[in-house]
Amino acid sequence: MLIAAMGCDKSETEKQTLTSAEKIAYAQIDIPDYFQGRIVFQSDADGDYELYLLDWNGVKKLTDNNYQDEYPMWSPDNELISFQANPKAESDCDIFVMKPDGTEIKAILATTKWEGQASWSADGTAMVVTLDKARIYWLDMERKDVVKVHSLYGETIMPALAPDGTIVFSMRKWQGWNIVAYDRTKNSVKYLTRDRKSCRGRISHKGDRIVYVSRTVSNISGDIWIMNLDGSDKRRITMNDSTSEYYPTWSPDDRYIAYCVTLDEKAPNWSLWIMNIETGETQMIYDT
Repeated sequence: MLIAAMGCDKSETEKQTLTSAEKIAYAQIDIPDYFQGRIVFQSDADGDYELYLLDWNGVKKLTDNNYQDEYPMWSPDNELISFQANPKAESDCDIFVMKPDGTEIKAILATTKWEGQASWSADGTAMVVTLDKARIYWLDMERKDVVKVHSLYGETIMPALAPDGTIVFSMRKWQGWNIVAYDRTKNSVKYLTRDRKSCRGRISHKGDRIVYVSRTVSNISGDIWIMNLDGSDKRRITMNDSTSEYYPTWSPDDRYIAYCVTLDEKAPNWSLWIMNIETGETQMIYDT
């Protein structure tokens, strides 16, 4: 499985020669000429989930251990990558940050609870996180304290934070998932979808659109959709009914979306793709 997050390169970095240990030997990589960024992703290619970095140098393994490293996210300045890991116990997940080269790993939230699925604020001073796989909390990065965001009935996970402070998350109430927006200043909730088939919303860097996964066309496979932050103008952007598309994320300039594709969700072999939102052009750049 792959879950990806896109970041930008700060300079014209020269291509480096990587050792075989730093590459996934059986990966097929096809990076388009227009791609100038970096993608951090998770993969269980070596038996457990590790984090990898893809750029013009190839694919580099950032973590290498016997536990699960998952859900990588770039900080707003692209200087850090946040992720969740469970080094203490399988059921005890904590939130960490590291440098983009995999060094200087440190915990930023480590309690006896399950913490994960962190999303950064635009200024990098806060995060929204999931605790106990069911509730959304606000994490102050300086004080390292957490405050519950809401008291809604239902399971709420996978938060994303807009520049204006709007928190978007996936909510399961009774059966099925919907995408919900929460305004902390007004303490108000708005359902952006009501189909019980939508989840994994990610907010654009400009804060005006959400990319998400929906099964409204097919109950069997997922598709990538886009809508405005207020839930209007929903449109499907992946059209292949024979595959499932998941884990969408925005490029820093909001022109591209990286996402993952599989032919079979029950026995998935995921590939990583990029889409130009304006033209609809797609290209597979990495295949395990």
